[in-house]
Amino acid sequence: MRKNGYYKAYDYDYLEEGEKLKLEHEVKYQLNDKILLPLVNASYYDLIELRNIAVTGEQKLLDQLKELAEVWEQKAALTMLIDCALSYKRVPQVEHTSNQWQRSNYRDTEIISNMVYKMSVSLHEDNHYDNDTGQFVTDAWCVTWGVSLNTPDEYRTKKIAGQDRKRFSDKNAALKYIDGRKKAYAHLFTKISPPIPERYADRFSKSGLLLPGYVVEGKPVLRTDVKAADLLNELSNGDFMPNAPKPSVLDKISEAKTQQKAEPAAPSKKKTEPEI
Repeated sequence: MRKNGYYKAYDYDYLEEGEKLKLEHEVKYQLNDKILLPLVNASYYDLIELRNIAVTGEQKLLDQLKELAEVWEQKAALTMLIDCALSYKRVPQVEHTSNQWQRSNYRDTEIISNMVYKMSVSLHEDNHYDNDTGQFVTDAWCVTWGVSLNTPDEYRTKKIAGQDRKRFSDKNAALKYIDGRKKAYAHLFTKISPPIPERYADRFSKSGLLLPGYVVEGKPVLRTDVKAADLLNELSNGDFMPNAPKPSVLDKISEAKTQQKAEPAAPSKKKTEPEI
């Protein structure tokens, strides 16, 4: 809170870099009879006219603030773009078994995986306790298997195929079924990073860009020679140049108006993506 002779001011300004700008100010009257007295001595209609003048001054300042806010939008968009790149860099590589079957500790489960696919199979003995013999009796052998995407974000995975608790009265029949399932999907586990079907490409992307180490079926690998600083300088008219002069507030407003009148030129026709 800030105090003046006849008002108190409160501000609730907030900046979330690259995302949100909030300016909220509030003024409240502070008792001051000496300042208020000349105003109440004026006629009602004179006060209405004086108020219109004051409101016009407010509106002009609001228009200037809106122009500055549009300048902030341009700067914040650059921060947002850099944040997207940082977020891309922070995506961890998926863990996998390098296309080798490995034993898991859960219910005799076996797993195999690479950077795109993972498969698991498990064999579980379904039994009951026989009170007459005092022993467990096998009722069936249950097979559960599944093939899914091995996505960097586990919440974006997708099950491709599978079956839960398929029952067999004979263990050898269950093992033969498991072997058949492994062979049916063996073609998915011949490469560490097999091509991704286009319909699943977004699950291996971040901010619309395919993550490093992946390729999409039938799509070329995107490459670029454009450097980050050069791209940002082109988007910002040189803000990222070393020792670049800082434009004044009026220059920023003028720049915003100019950019509104003209379509911004695309910095490059090539999309950027790290090399595989």
